Amino acid sequence: MTAQIQVITLNSQQKQQLEGMLRKGRWTPRQMMRARILLTANDQKQASNTTIARLLSVGRETVRIIRHRLLTEGLEQALYDRPRSGQPKKLSVKDEAFVIATACSDPPKGCDHWTLKLLVKKLKTQKRKEVSVAPIRRVLLTNNT
Repeated sequence: MTAQIQVITLNSQQKQQLEGMLRKGRWTPRQMMRARILLTANDQKQASNTTIARLLSVGRETVRIIRHRLLTEGLEQALYDRPRSGQPKKLSVKDEAFVIATACSDPPKGCDHWTLKLLVKKLKTQKRKEVSVAPIRRVLLTNNT
């Protein structure tokens, strides 16, 4: 049993948008590949996912997903990644503010400056919160401190 081909038909505005993306090249490689998949599927209406995948050197499942997203969710969802939940933040907004304020204050006696380990120790004693060096580093980098 063969799977039914999901035939997509782009209107002229969508086609122009995708061709413009490929000409300008200001998009991520993933977005450009998705645009190529959609344009190829539009030009070769009866081409299977496997055929398009071979032409563009991508996975067959990738072609299927992009075609399906266009048909069910629209062009924007077919081109762009969905937001990812990711791991929850280790520090609350209050904890981040505490870290920044502490890093901007005078270091403890006998130290020239705050180190990440000192900040971890201070957060642990003041807020009773066990945290590693990585979230503290991220807070300092994102706030240019």
